[in-house]
Amino acid sequence: MNLNKTLVAIVFFFGLISCEMEQTNVYESLLPSGINGSKDSNVLMLELGMSQGRVDSLIGPSDFKKRSGSFFNSITCTSHVYDEEKDVKFVHTYFKNGSLIAASDGHSTTCQ
Repeated sequence: MNLNKTLVAIVFFFGLISCEMEQTNVYESLLPSGINGSKDSNVLMLELGMSQGRVDSLIGPSDFKKRSGSFFNSITCTSHVYDEEKDVKFVHTYFKNGSLIAASDGHSTTCQ
């Protein structure tokens, strides 16, 4: 009887992980792909795979951070201010497992 309960718990656990991964994949499909932007924000100096520390050293520290996805497969979006003369604009950088997976500029708000 204890074996049955253990098996049910294991199946339930893997079902939860599977659901979380599917939700994360849907979120990932909404992300911008690659590095997109202008010279104004220095976003074109970024390369996929960079660490957040390296990104911050090139375009300045992030002022806002938002995490999405499951515990096992989360994506973090950070917002960096880059143009305050006319109107505040933001660069959005996306990290998965500590590596840059996408970046874009020209945003009027922080990561949503």
